Amino acid sequence: MPRSGTPIAPAAVRTSALTSALEFALAFALAFALLVPVALVTAGCNRSAQGGCQVDDDCRAFACNAGELAVCSKDDGACACRADQFAGDVGRFASMQVRAGVAYVCAYNSTYGDLMVGHQAPPGVVASWEFVDGVPDVAPDNPRSQVRGGVTDPGDDVGRYCSLALAPGGDPVMAYHDGTHKALKLASFGAVRWRAQVVDAAGDDVGRYAALTLDKAGVPAIAYHAEVAKGQSGMRESQLRWAQASRPDPQGPADWKVTVLLAQPIAAPDPMAAPTVPDGIGLFVAATRKPDDSPALAFYDHQRGNLVYLEASGATQSASWSAPVILDGEDGAGNDTGDVGWYPSLAVDEQGVAHLAYADATRGALRYINTAARRPEIADDGYRSMDEQTLDGLAAPVRHLVGDSSSLQLSGGAILVAYQDATNLTLRVARRDAMTGAWKSERLAGHGTPFAGSYGFYAQARVTGGQAVLSSYAINQHLPESAFFVEVFGMTVSELIQ
Repeated sequence: MPRSGTPIAPAAVRTSALTSALEFALAFALAFALLVPVALVTAGCNRSAQGGCQVDDDCRAFACNAGELAVCSKDDGACACRADQFAGDVGRFASMQVRAGVAYVCAYNSTYGDLMVGHQAPPGVVASWEFVDGVPDVAPDNPRSQVRGGVTDPGDDVGRYCSLALAPGGDPVMAYHDGTHKALKLASFGAVRWRAQVVDAAGDDVGRYAALTLDKAGVPAIAYHAEVAKGQSGMRESQLRWAQASRPDPQGPADWKVTVLLAQPIAAPDPMAAPTVPDGIGLFVAATRKPDDSPALAFYDHQRGNLVYLEASGATQSASWSAPVILDGEDGAGNDTGDVGWYPSLAVDEQGVAHLAYADATRGALRYINTAARRPEIADDGYRSMDEQTLDGLAAPVRHLVGDSSSLQLSGGAILVAYQDATNLTLRVARRDAMTGAWKSERLAGHGTPFAGSYGFYAQARVTGGQAVLSSYAINQHLPESAFFVEVFGMTVSELIQ
């Protein structure tokens, strides 16, 4: 049954205009990091060489450190080193896949509003970022800059809700939101450069929560959220859409077929209110492929506070979609059982059974369910028996808010979930034993001594064979530079949670 208002818990976090523990924790970690870019822009070395230079090009042979440019000082006509322009805060809305043991990550550059892609062999911090979309076609401020082609002018705001897949040849393909034009876009690598195209722009706001999958032939399809002023019902609607390409290398809208899978009437947004998570369906969409290559989706229904699953059967180009199934959030009689389904992740096993991890906002926990048993399980209840102590040195148990940014993977019957503990800003991993069904959890990064950063934002996990690769956007305002970064971790599955 519909709920009055938005069910939220705990109130201290969920009533925030940031709408979720993930964004609340991100804002908290960012609070003291905002001054770092200024230091990075103005920092530089003072090495210089007396002698003749009149323009910067005269200093091409002058040696500078990485991240610096050789310039001609107007004061004394000598070559000197200065910091290159700030590369930006990169890592929000990250999505990761693994090719030959190397993690490929797409993410949003919050400084410039650009889509980025980088790669890193684990373990390590992604440093090889490339600008994919968002850089305007204008003359650069400094043509010799190694950042953004020397362009500092703002372009279109693109790259949020990025979803990355690997084409059969191994090249990254990315679906993402164009915030300037409120559209869904796709980027892929052409012969010599990245190429971006509009997939769908029919609506007031189209393309948030993009979830990209490729079939075995490399043909892309994207599940995503759309909001329209007048939908199929004649009212304002929240919609779950499916954009299916007709070829592996679509060239534009003519190569895409867009289908509205589900629609739900919603109230018009209050222009005076702070931005919130839309009060509709198709939120935080997760997508995967079943063994027969047909798609499966999961999403959060904000109006009802439910986790919803639906799947298709038949060939990709003519898939027949099943009716949506409420997996958690209400019982068979329609009675509310909690606000669940935030940040779902999804994988399907060889028998076609879907496995899902998601956040329970009512209880502040990480949950798991599969489509065979359909019995929700608590993977991590957030209870930390030894997290605090009294003045007498006795244990003072506390309960953490956990489960945001879940990323589920299957491995030999075991189930792994990477996720965030938003209370102490850590990246954690939970593992379900294949034999007993018992869950164990451990901290992977963050909340250490010495402090190394706040972790768990946009957590990602990928398992190939017995190897696990995990990534997290992290913030460390204690660093003099690179305070915002994506770190990649690699280990065997057997090393996770002994």
